[in-house]
Amino acid sequence: MGSKSKNWEELVQNLKDSGCGSDIIKRYLDCYGCGDSKGKKRILENHRRQLLEELHQCQSKIDCLDYLRYQNQKKEEE
Repeated sequence: MGSKSKNWEELVQNLKDSGCGSDIIKRYLDCYGCGDSKGKKRILENHRRQLLEELHQCQSKIDCLDYLRYQNQKKEEE
């Protein structure tokens, strides 16, 4: 296996590990192949933004659960 092929596989694996779906991976690799640095940057920033939004949504759900737990504990102590 050539070094270029290994680097390509590592790149694809890294994109998969970061939660990129096949469409995002294909678009990124297209930009990578034709040297479109701005396109690569845009794709990664958009995906990061999406992941961060999902994180914030999960944090909000956890906050709601923590509030309910707090309320339950408060009632048990009365």
